[in-house]
Amino acid sequence: MKFQVTQKNLSNCLRDVTPFSDKNHQLEIIKNIFLKTNKNLLEISATDLEVSIIERIPGSCQKDGSITIPAGLLREYIQGLPSETSKTKPATIDLGVEKTKLKISCQNINGVINGLTPENYPSFPVNQKTKPLLEIKASVLKSVLDQTIFVANKDLSNPILTGVLLHIFNKELYLVSIDRHRLAEKKITNLVTKPSAKADFQILIPATTFLKLDRILVAHPQAKISIFKQEDKKQHILFTVNDQEIEITSSLIEGTYPDHRKLIPDKFITKLIVDKQLLQESVKRSRLFSQELTPAIVLNWQPKATKLQIKSVTSQMGENIEEIKAKITTPPDGDHAITLNAKYLQEALQALEGDQVEINLNSKLDLCLLKGYDKQSLDDYRHAVMPLRL
Repeated sequence: MKFQVTQKNLSNCLRDVTPFSDKNHQLEIIKNIFLKTNKNLLEISATDLEVSIIERIPGSCQKDGSITIPAGLLREYIQGLPSETSKTKPATIDLGVEKTKLKISCQNINGVINGLTPENYPSFPVNQKTKPLLEIKASVLKSVLDQTIFVANKDLSNPILTGVLLHIFNKELYLVSIDRHRLAEKKITNLVTKPSAKADFQILIPATTFLKLDRILVAHPQAKISIFKQEDKKQHILFTVNDQEIEITSSLIEGTYPDHRKLIPDKFITKLIVDKQLLQESVKRSRLFSQELTPAIVLNWQPKATKLQIKSVTSQMGENIEEIKAKITTPPDGDHAITLNAKYLQEALQALEGDQVEINLNSKLDLCLLKGYDKQSLDDYRHAVMPLRL
């Protein structure tokens, strides 16, 4: 291999690709990234055997070649090289391969990194050039993920709930995360292209895949993300950035996901409308008094009242009781209190948009539904939390 590339392009590419390798894997080659020339493009790949990435950067190729190199070492070395030869001219890096050694030259700096031949590097699924399910701007997808993936279950004993559901229904796109105690559902309206799938289409994507994709969305906020479902030896999902400049492939989770539409009631008898910031600040203070593994917080209200009480009491730490203004609609003979996990409530409020929040419930034993309530927040995000039974 003989390939010349700018330091900036190579450094940015390694920033994207390196986190997809697995530095703790038993196989040394999985700790490496794969460099391969393709005409005047350098393809850099990484995988942890579940999620894979290929990024292509332009340069000047004099001789084709390939090699695998320790990911972390290469990234740090390239980042430490000069990025400019002058204020107006970017620095270039010459890459050369001799057997299992990668030679790197930049100005008066010459380095050699030992690698492995690529024969045993895993092969990636081939992009089948099908029509994308949908296309979305990176910054929009990033915002959607911020509102949903944190809910996904971390417990590997229930793998279905470690995934995030991509659900296309009536040509509308939903992203849904569920664990045993809460649910986040986001309807995505501002797409580059509308979904092309059939009326009811579902795929279950590992939350860990979206966590890795999140890094790419941060680095390329203006990019167009295209999403494909691919059929190979097994089903997988493909994300492309800016028409295949970057390709990210992930296996899918098999199984039946809970029907999020049936988990949330159509009607609620109690509705509480409060200022979101005031409730956030109150919950944050109250949580200080409940440091148990499951921090509890109690919401109290009364018919025809104009204030919501937020209460946290523990025998060890003490207590905190506050009241904030609220618009309350509730029957006189129903439940007028609910106990919630303070951490879950705090995270739900952080994910909600707008200045006001609407809290809906039917009883102290049924789920509590939170959503935005004002003109600034569209009715496209719902967050449900199950109450604590103390």
